Amino acid sequence: MLESGQEVGTALSQALHLTPTPFRPLDTQQGTAPDVIVLSSKNNDPNFDALAAGNTAGDAPRGAGKTMDAALALVHDGGSRLVLWGNGDRPSHWMIQELANRKIVTMTSWVDRTGAPWFGSWYFVRKHWLFDGLPTGAMDWRYDNAWEPVNAPGETSTGGASLSAPGLEIACGYSNNEKKAIIGGSACVIPYGKGEIVWYCLPQLVTALTKEGLATHSAVARRLLANVVLQPKTTH
Repeated sequence: MLESGQEVGTALSQALHLTPTPFRPLDTQQGTAPDVIVLSSKNNDPNFDALAAGNTAGDAPRGAGKTMDAALALVHDGGSRLVLWGNGDRPSHWMIQELANRKIVTMTSWVDRTGAPWFGSWYFVRKHWLFDGLPTGAMDWRYDNAWEPVNAPGETSTGGASLSAPGLEIACGYSNNEKKAIIGGSACVIPYGKGEIVWYCLPQLVTALTKEGLATHSAVARRLLANVVLQPKTTH
């Protein structure tokens, strides 16, 4: 696991009673592929290389290269599950763009946050193992994806990617009142070699793991994390 704060590690240890191991790119030379790798950031341009080097701020831009490549190699060759866990549309957009740059996905457009917050944004969920134990259909009050923070800058912003990839599974879709003709994905599973990549774009998904009253309900964030960390690949 590699993150810019302590929220994911705290949730894993306190809610799931798991002890996460720090992810270091050089560890890949040992030949052991972990079951799950979580790369998480609250920064708009995550610097995973800085985090891996021990710089916990990780706030310098464009630093995913070695770390992302090492994680993807473990996914492709070792069968790991890579979880890309951003805190809103900006870090999530950046992470999916990294996959597009490496030709793992094809991203045709980005469905951006709405400009009219009173209309809100439209997340909708189908039955999928990523959302086990959570309701399907529209993300209404049960998810706390309310309209109020949608137009705020930063981590509360919403979005989704219009993308394709072989074997792609979209679990959560996204649109808004201003771009009704475009549907994006905001939670998906991307098969890659022997393993898979899971990507999310939900508001305040990182900070909601340890804090109440945010755009995504804390119970939802923790359930999503539990599902993606504990669910074995052989069951879906």
